[in-house]
Amino acid sequence: MKTITIFLFSILLNGCGSTNQANATTDMKQNISDNLNGSFVVSKLGESTSVQNDLTIKFDDATKRVSGFSGCNNFSGSYQIKDKKIAILNLISTEKACLDDTNMVESKFLQSLTKANNFKIKNNEIVFLNDSKQLFNAKPNTITDTAKQSQDNSMIIEYTAITRGTYKMVKVDQNSIKSQLSRTAQEETTACSKDNWDTLKSLVEPINLKALKTLEPPSKAHQHDGAAIANLTIIVNGETYQTPAFDHGNPPKEIADLVNKLLDLTTPETKKEN
Repeated sequence: MKTITIFLFSILLNGCGSTNQANATTDMKQNISDNLNGSFVVSKLGESTSVQNDLTIKFDDATKRVSGFSGCNNFSGSYQIKDKKIAILNLISTEKACLDDTNMVESKFLQSLTKANNFKIKNNEIVFLNDSKQLFNAKPNTITDTAKQSQDNSMIIEYTAITRGTYKMVKVDQNSIKSQLSRTAQEETTACSKDNWDTLKSLVEPINLKALKTLEPPSKAHQHDGAAIANLTIIVNGETYQTPAFDHGNPPKEIADLVNKLLDLTTPETKKEN
């Protein structure tokens, strides 16, 4: 009798476990189907090419930002989705030099991202397509965010200041400093020295990146054309963090030193204006 009781109890436990697993799978499918929110690993490029590289892609439904690791570099952008129609926009990437084979995979993946215009769910994976052509497959990522990401200080810091008549941009990674004075001007590129990169990293370190989106601008002249509309974006390990708009020349105190350093690194024309 005791043996029968234990056997029945074991069946009940396994049944509950199976039910919980089924519910979790159903929830995961629903979440993927509704908004693609979450982190995924690319399992296939094209219709038949298995992926040996560790390619990842993460969708943040709250901010409509997409980010990930493309085999050698980190990337970030925005996306729009409606009724399984998707558009991945404004992709930017770090510019680390890659081996030829890795570069080929990375280029194919990044091109596939920009070409994707719809998706479907098949066998617990997302299949991204351009119309009916299969571009790549991705499955939910069960690895922690720190696993297999680029661990070599890869980071992008970008500052923009925009009005109806002007445009200023500075974008820095560990290799280069890029600046642009207007929408029609040619982008200027100079090398980023180790000292400057170390300084930028030290200025980013104390900043609560997750709180950037909640920073309160100290003044709001940009709301009525009294100042250029400024934004700061920081990308670390494929994660994108961005401030709300603030006045060019008067950043929130939490990022003031970093913004001033960025402007000091650019050509004289792009430096901070009082």
